[in-house]
Amino acid sequence: MGSPLKITNKEKKVSNRSAVFGGAGFIGTNLVYQLIEDGQQVFNFDNLSGHSFARCDISNPEEIRQALLMAAADTIYFCITPKNPEEESSLENFRTFFETVKEWRNGMADTKLHKIVVVVSEHYKLLGTYGKMYAGLLKLLDGYASDGLPISSLLVPPAFGPFQQPDSPISMIIYRAIEGETIPVVNPEEKVSDLVYVKDVVDAVVLVEKNG
Repeated sequence: MGSPLKITNKEKKVSNRSAVFGGAGFIGTNLVYQLIEDGQQVFNFDNLSGHSFARCDISNPEEIRQALLMAAADTIYFCITPKNPEEESSLENFRTFFETVKEWRNGMADTKLHKIVVVVSEHYKLLGTYGKMYAGLLKLLDGYASDGLPISSLLVPPAFGPFQQPDSPISMIIYRAIEGETIPVVNPEEKVSDLVYVKDVVDAVVLVEKNG
């Protein structure tokens, strides 16, 4: 067994400005709050209608470029929760995002960007119809890392905690249990991943950003 990885202060790069794409989602929201608490200047981008902070559609290269220019970030966090089991239709938007980031980074000699942390949330059907799509996504990330994008990726299990949508199955079960109400039954043949607390997920994301 090899010795533990040691990181000296000289090797650590501390970000001061961070851009979070998908920052209005469940994990993204918790990550934004943690980064602010850590003293970061955070730029939060998401594809929301009727929302005032900053709209960015990852399928639109021009909106991505404007977001990158606005943020001038040291670190980009990209929070992904794939919703479509169809591989190509799901991967196309992600491919557009990373192609745009690669072109922007190669064309900006003075860019400060030194890390892209990709947080991939498992869908509860990861082992079913979504399996092929997830495998394609991880292969896509590996390809862009090989092309020189400074990508670190985390595949995190389903989480629960603050800012979760109350109509999602996990939070609905938790809320009903707290209130003593009836709880829906899961098919025993359906594969279900373990749940983790979202704050633990965010701590892991921040640790990867700091230490690799």
